[in-house]
This record gives sequence, structure tokens and C-alpha cells, in this order.
Amino acid sequence: MLAQGNLQFNEVKFLTLTVTQTSSTSIDFTTVQLIVPAGKTWKIEDCGATDDNGGGGPGNLPGDGGILMLNESVIYHFSNNGHGHTGFPLWLPSGSYTVKLYAKDANNSTQVGNTFTAFISALEFNVVP
Repeated sequence: MLAQGNLQFNEVKFLTLTVTQTSSTSIDFTTVQLIVPAGKTWKIEDCGATDDNGGGGPGNLPGDGGILMLNESVIYHFSNNGHGHTGFPLWLPSGSYTVKLYAKDANNSTQVGNTFTAFISALEFNVVP
């Protein structure tokens, strides 16, 4: 059983991930380790993603799409049909987390080199006993 403490605001966290399309049919991804230090907790407020295909937003062309995952759970998805995310806020206790951005732009070979960028915005708190 975890002991409960008071939360004291520490700082704002903003994590970005970027992946570049390597071929017109591949699913590319990037991975980062997110570490919430001992004695801290994170409150994820929001996340999102976009691509640089010139349309100004995620998944503007047929075949575009991707997902942002936190420890194998989808927290954001985007495609030419729209986008959505899990309910926020998400609270993360101290520990190590794997964040992955998967992206695919399958329109045609002219889309090779398309860059997808995702973000996670969080507040970090000190856990005061």
C-alpha cells in the first residue's frame, strides 16, 4: 500500500518526439525513456501530434497516421479520419516509462522524408510526506 503525501508544484515538463518517414510503405517509430524521479509525481495534462506534409495538421492525406504510446498503452492516435486521446489527466508515480511514437505516411513515394512530431505536456510535483 502506498502512503499518501501532499503535492508541491515543482516544474512544467514538455517532452517532444520526432520521427521521419523512411519509405512510402514503412511504419517508422522512435522511443524515449521517461523518468519520473523518486519523491516526484507527474500529472500529464495533454499530448498531441502533427506532421509536416504541408496541410497544417496530423493525417491530412489518405494513409497518414500514427499513435503515441506510454508503456504499450495508446494515449493519442491520429489519422486522416481525425484524432483522439485517452482521458486526461494521467498521473505517473516515480518510475521509468517507455514512450513511443509510431507514424506512417503511405500516400506515395513523394512523402518520404515527412516528419511527425508528438508532444507530452506535464506538471511535476514533489511528494511531501
